[in-house]
Amino acid sequence: MPNTKYDIDLHRLINGTSMFAAYERLTGLPARGIRTTRGVLVPCPSPDHNDDTPSCSVRDEPNAKVWHSFCCGQSGGLLDFIVFAEGARTRGAAVDWLVEERLSGVPYEPTIDFASKARHRKHVEPLLRKQVVDRYDYVDLDGTLLYRVVREEGVFSSGKPGKTFSQYRPSPGCNDPRLYGTEGPGWEKGIAGVKAVPYRLPEVFDAARAGKPILYVEGEKKVKALESLGLVATTNSSGSSWNLPPEWAGYFQGTRSLIFLPDCDLPGRRSVALRAELFRKAGIPVRAYDLAPERWDHYDVANLVPEQRAAGLDDAGILQELRQRCAAHDVTSLIQKTNLRLTRKDLEQQIRELYAARFQLAPPPAVGVPAV
Repeated sequence: MPNTKYDIDLHRLINGTSMFAAYERLTGLPARGIRTTRGVLVPCPSPDHNDDTPSCSVRDEPNAKVWHSFCCGQSGGLLDFIVFAEGARTRGAAVDWLVEERLSGVPYEPTIDFASKARHRKHVEPLLRKQVVDRYDYVDLDGTLLYRVVREEGVFSSGKPGKTFSQYRPSPGCNDPRLYGTEGPGWEKGIAGVKAVPYRLPEVFDAARAGKPILYVEGEKKVKALESLGLVATTNSSGSSWNLPPEWAGYFQGTRSLIFLPDCDLPGRRSVALRAELFRKAGIPVRAYDLAPERWDHYDVANLVPEQRAAGLDDAGILQELRQRCAAHDVTSLIQKTNLRLTRKDLEQQIRELYAARFQLAPPPAVGVPAV
């Protein structure tokens, strides 16, 4: 099929591009992983999903350039892959990316020094002594169980701690899969085709209709930390890069304010800029606050709450600390200034610069360039 913009054969362009070459160009990681019958397992290409074990299957065969992220529950072809890894915002822009990168027709050869990539070594290193530390059930408005996310923690052979997440759906005909273990007869792995909903949906829906504020964070562990303070909070499965369905806005209609609390890192802050726009367009009041704008080390509310408890504060004291941080670090206006048409790298750089100017921080290094 010809592409009128470039006068090229789109099928030939896609079929002539190596999935592995695109993966390396998009992520900066070597496309070497665990070979399976479904392809090669590599770290998830989502820039927001720093998974600790290879969780994305990539196939690079003629007329079968496909991928599936088991941790995020998303899959597709080469153009979807480029959008998912945020090399482009749309499939049309992904075609532009392919043309500009000139990967089509070039035989794939590994271009990244595998030995120098410590992060990739971590990903292909198996997580040992895994133990289930928590299970998070996602239910519909009427309480019907839709799926479950299981959090496991362990250590790598180097001794460094790690974690991984798995998603399960109830088996057909099982009256109550919660009676079984996660890998028991009541469950099937994967949630493809299952209706996705916000975590704690019934509580979120009731709070919104009552005009109460709702906090949106990254991950179920942070939701539970906020719930321990008596707050209503939610999140989504599949990571902070997962595209929220537009219809989700209906669940939040009536809330006094939908408050985003991002993790203190670039992926977290970038995801707020992307997601807040969806709710704002639906007429939902949106605010965004940052716990510690000077930090970029993944600090989050699940760190803050136990940290303050260890310092001797009770729940009222922790709530006061949280309110003070939010009042001092309102970033609502900053996320409204971000240019969502930028590529991931350029958007991250813009966010760094906005934070540096707003909070009088040191000028940021370019994204991908380590600070001296």
